[in-house]
Amino acid sequence: MDDDVSTSMDQLIGLLESKGSIKMSDASRELSADKERVESWAKMLEKAGMVEIHYSVIGGAILKKGPKFAYASRGAPTAPLPARKAESQAQKASEPGKSGIAPASDMQQEYALIRKRIDEEETIIDKDLKLLYDEHAIIAQYMSTLIAEGNKLSENIETLRQLVEKSRIEKDKPMPA
Repeated sequence: MDDDVSTSMDQLIGLLESKGSIKMSDASRELSADKERVESWAKMLEKAGMVEIHYSVIGGAILKKGPKFAYASRGAPTAPLPARKAESQAQKASEPGKSGIAPASDMQQEYALIRKRIDEEETIIDKDLKLLYDEHAIIAQYMSTLIAEGNKLSENIETLRQLVEKSRIEKDKPMPA
């Protein structure tokens, strides 16, 4: 599969990791990806709790780290070591599933599923684009044929016009005596 998709998604997570928040348009520009694609990634990450999307009337959408962001970067926790240690101790002390914090392995699986969905969407988009390009080529060829036929028709009309004009001139000529 195309590694560019995963790399770009990782780069989006890296941008949020380094900046904390970023405008969707700025992320799009920095990742050299169209806004729709960045928004698609962000929505998938938002469903997993890794990203929050804040829509604004002025300035566009802003991406921020979500509550589960610490596990997003390549599936590994990114919180400072003391925070991770405290988290780990709190998790061990409580009953499984009662802490409200998903284990890292669950987060890694969720992240992997999101990346897989993005890969699948990219594959579908690539196939659709190929079909569009193929149809565009067919349409361009058809248009060229129509233009050539139109040119021939214009030439035939001009020839016919000249013949009609010549016929009128011949008809209006006085007959020799």
